[in-house]
Amino acid sequence: MYYDTNHDGSLDLQEFKKCIKNAFNTELTDFELTDMFQSIDVNFDGTIQYDEFISSLYEFNQVIDSLNIDFIFNFIDQNGDKTLTIKEIKQFLENNNIDIKGIDLDETFSDLDVNRDGIIDCHEFKQWINKKLSLNNKDDA
Repeated sequence: MYYDTNHDGSLDLQEFKKCIKNAFNTELTDFELTDMFQSIDVNFDGTIQYDEFISSLYEFNQVIDSLNIDFIFNFIDQNGDKTLTIKEIKQFLENNNIDIKGIDLDETFSDLDVNRDGIIDCHEFKQWINKKLSLNNKDDA
């Protein structure tokens, strides 16, 4: 994780503040950022794990907006180069103990990589997320 500077698989308050300020280029106050952090840290352990982070996006927003997708993209982008490789995605999933049994990552990456250049840019990532969300919404109807 690019913002996980101590490489423990989660974000502490300082890492979270840096992440939000950089990802959203925002001028939120320390109080507002701390309040946001505490609302996402549902198990109150002083860190935000990946699952808490993702859950918060769905709880706070019925539909993930463009800023949140940028945030997720930047959260996964380990080297900060504004692109994702399959290696980065696999490393991110492994570092966060995300169970991927039954998921063909090569096929998923191929779905994401619309222009077939071997990397995923934020635009491709947004298209894929929105497509998945629209499919999920149809299943819920």
